[in-house]
Amino acid sequence: EKRFGDNHVLRDISLTMAEGTVTALVGPSGGGKSTLLRCINLLETPTSGSIRLGEEKIDFAPGRKVGWPAIQKLRRQTGMVFQ
Repeated sequence: EKRFGDNHVLRDISLTMAEGTVTALVGPSGGGKSTLLRCINLLETPTSGSIRLGEEKIDFAPGRKVGWPAIQKLRRQTGMVFQ
């Protein structure tokens, strides 16, 4: 889940991708694609929920901070290319 104030941008998202695959995320303008990608790579901190990439998992809750070492471990598991 990701909120920006009262704006609920991501809700009830569940995404599974096989290791080693290349995936394209498509959808309408304003649909939350960039926000989802930014949350997966922790360029944006999710409001709540969890992200698991490989063996690394981080849980999020309102007001909880994620430490830099945890962010680095998660980022080592993924790569992104923005258009």
